[in-house]
Amino acid sequence: MIKISTGPRRYLGRALVLGLILSAVACEGRPSTSDSLAVPDSANDVGKKDEGSQRPALNAGYVGTKMLSPHSGCSFLSSPINFCDQRHRVLIEQVIAGQRPNFNERYIVAELEEWPEFFQRSVVVINTRTGVVYPLPIDALSGPLSSTGHSSGYGAVETSVDAKTFCLVGAVLAYRSITEGRFCFGFDGSRFTGYRTPYMTADDQ
Repeated sequence: MIKISTGPRRYLGRALVLGLILSAVACEGRPSTSDSLAVPDSANDVGKKDEGSQRPALNAGYVGTKMLSPHSGCSFLSSPINFCDQRHRVLIEQVIAGQRPNFNERYIVAELEEWPEFFQRSVVVINTRTGVVYPLPIDALSGPLSSTGHSSGYGAVETSVDAKTFCLVGAVLAYRSITEGRFCFGFDGSRFTGYRTPYMTADDQ
């Protein structure tokens, strides 16, 4: 695995670096490790048009987001991504409506579009029996970086419905650093195990 140093480097792009810095300022404060579910204020409005849609029979509807690493609201510390905003709610509803479990019999491991200009997506794990969403503690996954520090494609998620682990292949952005390789995680319903990202603390495992 190759770990690439942080800072306003060209592989991130000026816009992404600025977004991360502004988010860090907005998220200053004591880390939160609350186990409570975070549900967006618009939860009763967003996605109403999808009520009655042909959701896979065993998938429960979305009920909230649970952050399992230090966070501020629905964002990991120093992350610009708000997993409870309207855009993410719509993306999550689309996954629930159209996909069946692809991990450990009851979960969906899904990628959500974040910065398409950098081929970057976040990753969430959805419990199809409870409707709870668990964001993986990263900012984004993209394809491997070229010699110029840019990604020319999306990363890959390796998983199967009966697997006990899932793996990310490519470049992982987390807490202003990028690491390349293949990173595998387990999930038991209350914590992520396996590879440790910079957002994870000793209490996360």
